[in-house]
Amino acid sequence: MAKLYGAAKPRRMSLPAYPFAKEKYWWNDTLEDGKLTLNQLIDKRLAAMVIHPLLHVNTSNLGQQSYSTTFTGEELFLKEYPATGQKTLPPAAYIEMANAAVKHALPVKPEPFMVEFQDTIFGQPVLINGATEVNIILFARDNEHIDFEIYSKQAGEETVHCQGHAHIYQQPAPNKLDLAYIKNKPGKHQLLFEIEIPGIVGHHLNGYSVHPVLLDNAFQAATNIFTSSNASVLFPSALEIARIVAACKENMIAWVRHSSITKTEDKETKLDIDLCDEQGNICVQLAGVSYFQAPSVLLENQMEWWRLLQLLCPGKYPLIPDHIRQMKILT
Repeated sequence: MAKLYGAAKPRRMSLPAYPFAKEKYWWNDTLEDGKLTLNQLIDKRLAAMVIHPLLHVNTSNLGQQSYSTTFTGEELFLKEYPATGQKTLPPAAYIEMANAAVKHALPVKPEPFMVEFQDTIFGQPVLINGATEVNIILFARDNEHIDFEIYSKQAGEETVHCQGHAHIYQQPAPNKLDLAYIKNKPGKHQLLFEIEIPGIVGHHLNGYSVHPVLLDNAFQAATNIFTSSNASVLFPSALEIARIVAACKENMIAWVRHSSITKTEDKETKLDIDLCDEQGNICVQLAGVSYFQAPSVLLENQMEWWRLLQLLCPGKYPLIPDHIRQMKILT
């Protein structure tokens, strides 16, 4: 061993003669500021590394523009289908996911610009069983038109959950809604709702243009326009146009009415939904929203279904009834 040191040999050092301090301490992963634990700090730094809450990793290559997201099953916006109880990714999340992907992929962002989604179809829902990876791929047709597809792979099989087209264009914001006029305007098949998302979700709005909980609540509140006594639980299946004008706030107002683009050959009634703030500034415009009937669940209307879920499972379904207040039914 001595030969390894060469000419410069280390000297011996004695340990201190005084006793070491005898205080004992338990390991604590709380940081000095007392606000974040070590695990929370790691989660915070990982969150800062992702592109968007619904867009985690850029998986693009020379042949395609794509992104992937891993859902753990603990996300606050996941839904449970009443018939199965399984957690699923709501259609509202696909809109925000596609919006984030398109905006991130744009090499040059014209200002001001708007993203309009056209002919969006919601397919088989994503079942979240533990860590589940969901992917989105973009196909650019030209500088202003992009096709998108959201899919997952399970057991080696690829399942498409959502697809549509995005159009990028420069256009000024739409005119403000005259909420006072709408409230008192005579007419049929119109509803006005105040949508409020829970505080626990409101703390996670950063990074979102349209939080899935907010948009999902709007989708579900809109079904109250269907007054049939045999109405089933309804879920959105497609929408013809979705314009993301501006980022939504915690409290929004939804104006729902029969769609102006419903065609005579359509077998179903389509809806138009505008989301605006209390001043009438429009943030989201949805046109031609179609719904499908959930099987095996028949109740008088959607609100009664929510109330029944609360009675049967107290505290399990707190997001919808307590945070959607009908302001006025226009007749």
